[in-house]
Amino acid sequence: MNIYDFISQEELEALPEDNRLAFAEFARLGQVRLRERLEGLDGIDEVQWLQIQEAKLGYMNVVLAAGKRYKIEPFASQSLPKVKGFNSDIYDQFKSDLDHYLAQIILDASARSRHESVELSGQSRDRIRAYIHGLRECIDKSSMDSSTKDRLYAKIAEFEAVLEKRRLSLLAATLLSVQILGVPGALWATGDVATKLISQIMQAVAEAKVAEDLTRLPFTEAPAMLEAPRPPAIEFEGPSRRRPSQDAPAFDSNDDSDIPF
Repeated sequence: MNIYDFISQEELEALPEDNRLAFAEFARLGQVRLRERLEGLDGIDEVQWLQIQEAKLGYMNVVLAAGKRYKIEPFASQSLPKVKGFNSDIYDQFKSDLDHYLAQIILDASARSRHESVELSGQSRDRIRAYIHGLRECIDKSSMDSSTKDRLYAKIAEFEAVLEKRRLSLLAATLLSVQILGVPGALWATGDVATKLISQIMQAVAEAKVAEDLTRLPFTEAPAMLEAPRPPAIEFEGPSRRRPSQDAPAFDSNDDSDIPF
C-alpha cells in the first residue's frame, strides 16, 4: 500500500498547519484505511497473510515518512524495518508506541484548544444568533452578485455550526469578521449596519473570553514535550556482576604460596 491508499489528496490538503496535529491526523486517517484493508483477510491463508503483512509495513512506511516530514520524534529518526524478517510483533510494538504518542499530542492539543476558544452562556449565544440574523438581512439587501452572496451565506452557516458546539473557536469568529468586512462598502446597502453587527459579535465573544480567563491560570504556549512509552533500557558496562558459582574455588587472601617474594 502506498500513501494514497491511506489518505486522499483532498485530505492531505486539509491537514492542520500545526506539524504535530497534522502528523496525528495523518496517522489517524491511515489507521482507518488500514483497518478497512484488513477487514475480511484471513491470517491463516498464506496469500492473505502476505497481504496483511504488506499492508502493515506500508502503514509503518508512510507514518515514518510523515514523522520525518513533520519532524516528530522518535519517528523522524526511526528506520523502516526491512521486508525480510518483518512480522506482526514488530508492527504491534510500533502501533502501541504510536498510539502512546498520539494520545499525548491529542491531549496537549485539547488543552491548547480550550485556551483558543470560549464557552458561551445561553444569553451570549442568543445575542450572537440575533446578530447573525441581522447579517443575513444585510446580505439580502446588498447589491452583491449571487455568487458572492452564496459564499457569505456559506461562511455564516459554517460559523453557526461552530456556534452550536460547547466551545466557540476564536478563530471561527475572526474568520467570519474577515469575510464580512472584506466585502467592498459600495456593495452594501447597509454597510454601517453590517460593520456594527460584526463588531457586536466580536465584543460578545471577547467579553466571554475575558470573563473565562479570569478563572484560569496563564497558559504556556510551548507544546508539551512528548514522552517515550517506556524508560530507556539500562546497559551496564564493565565486568560481569554475576554471582560467583558455588563450585568455583574460593580466593584466600591469606594464601601467598604462589607469590614469588
